[in-house]
Amino acid sequence: MSTDQKTVLVVEDDVELREIVVDQLFSLNYKCLEADDHLGAIKQLKSTPTLDLLITDMVLPNGDGRMVYRDAKQAFDTIGTIFMSGYSATLSDELMLAESRITFMHKPFSLQQLREAILKVFPTGSLQT
Repeated sequence: MSTDQKTVLVVEDDVELREIVVDQLFSLNYKCLEADDHLGAIKQLKSTPTLDLLITDMVLPNGDGRMVYRDAKQAFDTIGTIFMSGYSATLSDELMLAESRITFMHKPFSLQQLREAILKVFPTGSLQT
């Protein structure tokens, strides 16, 4: 397992929830970038040389989580992705089947659930947990 600090982009329009997720990730030793909407995510994607994991809400101002994912995937082909939502809607089967490094979490979630989602995205331990 690498000792390099991995970089995560958290895209969530609810400031309080975004801060909680970032704090949880910091406690797991991740470097975090933040955005509150699709446009903010694009700015972060353009300004960072490396990105290992995307955690994004499904419903966002100026776009949605799928749009953020498509942009992130273009910039960082091997990126892992965790979609999150407080709604009962789930990802389409095609999206889940097309990529092995994608999972979904229902909000709210615990630190343990976040760890488990990261392990689903990176089962070989390529991202520290």
